[in-house]
Amino acid sequence: MIFQKWRARFDAIRHKKRKEAELDEEIRFHLDEETEEQLASGAPPATAHLAARKDFGNVTQIREATREAWGVAWMDGAFRSLAKHAARNVLRSKRLSFTAVLCIAVAMAATSAAVTLVSATLWRPLPFEDAERLARVWLDEPGEDPRIELAYPELRELRDNVSNFDAFEAAGRTRFQFHAGSSNREARGSRRVEGEAVTSGYFALLGVEPLLGRLFSDAEHREGGERVLLLSYQTWGAYHDFDPDIVGQHIGTQDGAYEVVGVLPETFPGSVDADSGDIEFWIPILRYLDVDARERRDLRIVWSVAHLAPGATLASAEAELKSLSTRLEELFPESYEGRAFTVEPLAENWRSQVRRGSYLLLAAALLVLIVAAANVAVLLLARSIDHRRQWAVRLALGAGRRDVALLATAETAILVGAGSALGLVAGPPLLRALLSSPVNGDGSALDIPVFVHFSIDPVVAAACGLFFFAV
Repeated sequence: MIFQKWRARFDAIRHKKRKEAELDEEIRFHLDEETEEQLASGAPPATAHLAARKDFGNVTQIREATREAWGVAWMDGAFRSLAKHAARNVLRSKRLSFTAVLCIAVAMAATSAAVTLVSATLWRPLPFEDAERLARVWLDEPGEDPRIELAYPELRELRDNVSNFDAFEAAGRTRFQFHAGSSNREARGSRRVEGEAVTSGYFALLGVEPLLGRLFSDAEHREGGERVLLLSYQTWGAYHDFDPDIVGQHIGTQDGAYEVVGVLPETFPGSVDADSGDIEFWIPILRYLDVDARERRDLRIVWSVAHLAPGATLASAEAELKSLSTRLEELFPESYEGRAFTVEPLAENWRSQVRRGSYLLLAAALLVLIVAAANVAVLLLARSIDHRRQWAVRLALGAGRRDVALLATAETAILVGAGSALGLVAGPPLLRALLSSPVNGDGSALDIPVFVHFSIDPVVAAACGLFFFAV
């Protein structure tokens, strides 16, 4: 019963505007009813209205009495008074308050940015369907960077000889000269763009559906298929003004005019890193590789995407790949001597490079958080000493210890809230700075793929705010 009573009070506070509107509507209804009765008895309209208000009673008092019945009038007044006095006390010590807010903002920005970075790169699953079962096969060669892309002939051999994969697709990085939506280069100008040339089951494996239009047909994936492409969402907006009739239009390239058959969703930026900028288009892979390139084992330009079969593991797939490597070395020693296929989770090639740098950034941010919390605690302690006389006066005037504690808590909440708000504003620019900072051992920045998305996690921000409030 008590729980229901307090729940009703908090519901009344939460839906205050709606409850007030309902109360005003009910008062108007009763006044209209009283006025109609007065008019029916023959009173003039002006007299009827005044008599109705007199019979109904004082509207302001009725409103206040209703709010008292809801049980929220004293709570509303107490909250307003508490917030007013707390804000006044915070503004009274401007330097101390500014320093505390600044400490909280710096720690909030650093921690939220670092945790967001680590979460996006190392903890959060990839934005693909059944991402934990996706893998990437490389050709392992001893050297500084052992991961080498595959050659097109190896795709068939991997599909046919590795039973631990129930799907094996690939994409290659390609470049076009887009003639600004026209096949007439001189008339419209041109720009260089990067895209992906993909195999027939690539989009199905990653669970990608078009936002507009359709994906490539089987005929378009065969030799001599039509010149077709898919546009990225960003390119559709930036260069075609989100034209809903973009499907069916042609874009001129150095290879001739390509028909746009669809637009992919904003959440899919591709799986192969672009050298510069973003992936802007997709074409069938046979449009990218000529007949000679499809037979060359020294042309390593294909990035694989495989899906582990039910019951298969990376270890069992690795064993099959080593067996295949041995057979290929016997058949093509010039291409496979000292080399072997290897498999790892789809994101491991870049996660292994950013793992150390990301955790170092996280450790540094947590250290900033701890130091800032200690500084804020000292500042608030100094503030409480400075306010002893004010609290003594309040206690002497009849205020309870609970009232003084609530006032101190409200002051802390204002400081934490202001610092958290500033930290959330500063978090995104700091995150961008972290992404471009030389944090790796060789002095390079973190190499993050295009399909990893960054945004400040509100849960992290709330946790930081609660931490400061608790301190």
